[in-house]
Parts: sequence; structure tokens; C-alpha cells
Amino acid sequence: MDLNRKDSEMERMLNKGFVLTVGIAMVLIAGCGEQQLPSEKKSRLIAVENAELKREIAQRDLNIESLKSRHTRELKQLEQQLAECRKRIEDCKEDLHGKIEKRIDGVFEDMMEESAKVQAENKMLKAEIAELRTKLEEKGQSKDVEESEKQEKPKKRKVSEKREGRKKKDKENQVSEGQPGLIFSDCF
Repeated sequence: MDLNRKDSEMERMLNKGFVLTVGIAMVLIAGCGEQQLPSEKKSRLIAVENAELKREIAQRDLNIESLKSRHTRELKQLEQQLAECRKRIEDCKEDLHGKIEKRIDGVFEDMMEESAKVQAENKMLKAEIAELRTKLEEKGQSKDVEESEKQEKPKKRKVSEKREGRKKKDKENQVSEGQPGLIFSDCF
């Protein structure tokens, strides 16, 4: 067993040595890779990159300015259109109010004229009634007139009922005389 133990310890040592050798080789290889550029070359590359970045910034600034100016123009146009629309709305409101006022004034004037005519006619009729009453009172027949007025109202209804009855009889007579076309015209 001692031999086995010694063999395994040896293998471990060899493994550690191998890993250590590979690690040192890697460090050396990595150090031998890229060499640093002299400071002049670095500064030229940085200057070129800076110039390119400045051009890009300048281009973006120009784009921003053009977008701002376009936005300002469009905003002014929209404000102008809004002002025009508001003016049109106000003009339409004024026209509408003017037309409504004219119509109302025209109707009101017509109503006032009609009212004045009716009032004048009413006064004339009242004067005539008063004149007729005075004449009747002079004759002493005012009571008889009141009674006759009460009787005339039902008579008017009876007269209109008689007319309707006559119309119905006329239609019946036309049908009996052989004029069927009149029936259809009455239905439609």
C-alpha cells in the first residue's frame, strides 16, 4: 500500500506541475500578443474619432433645427386655421342671430298689425252692439232679443245637422240611380 500511496502522491504532484506550467505559458503568450501603439498613433485615432463624432453631432443638430422650424411653421399654420375657423363660427352666429331677429321682428310686426286690426274691429263691433242695444232699449225689446239669442244658438246646430242629413240622402239617391262611381270616390 505504501507504493500505491506514493504513486498517487506523485501523480498529484505531476498534475499540479502540469497545470502550473500551462498557466505560466498562457501568461507569456498573452503578454506577447498585442503591443501598444506609440502615443502619436493613438492620438491620431482619437482625433479622427472625435472629428467623426463632431460631424455626427453637427448633423443631428441640423436635423433638430430643421424639425423645430418645420414644427413652428406647422403650428403657425394650425393657429391661423383655428383663428379662421373661429371667425367663421362667429360670422355664422351673427348671421343666424340676424336672420332669426329679422324673422321674429317680421312675425311680431305682423302679429301686432293683426292685433291692432282685431282690436279696432272689436271696438267697432262693441260700438255697434251698444248702439243696437240703445235702439232696442228705446223700443223696449231688449228682453226679447236676449231670449231670441239663446234660441238662435241651438238653431245653428240644427241647421248644420239638416245639411249633413241632406248630403247623406243625396248620396243614397245617386247610388240608387245607378252611379256606382260616386261610392268609390267617397271611400278614397
